[in-house]
Amino acid sequence: MFTPHGLSQSWGKACKEVGIKARLHDLRHTFAFTQIAKDVNPYILQGLMGHSNFKTTERYLKYDKNMFVDLISNDEKLITSNETFLS
Repeated sequence: MFTPHGLSQSWGKACKEVGIKARLHDLRHTFAFTQIAKDVNPYILQGLMGHSNFKTTERYLKYDKNMFVDLISNDEKLITSNETFLS
């Protein structure tokens, strides 16, 4: 069974081994970011992320338009293009 500290340490070790700099918390941002890109309703996202207060979710709603372009232009097509995010 993982403890939060143990999981964080394992994540840090794995990132170091593959040569990337990322925090475990960055996965939450990635999840929120991809859901926003898929046009998931922000209040649905609040529930998916387990936030009791919408103000917490709002922090995740800020995005960089170039990040969306990079993500949808990726060869693996991690998300589907949505014109509302690119206009």
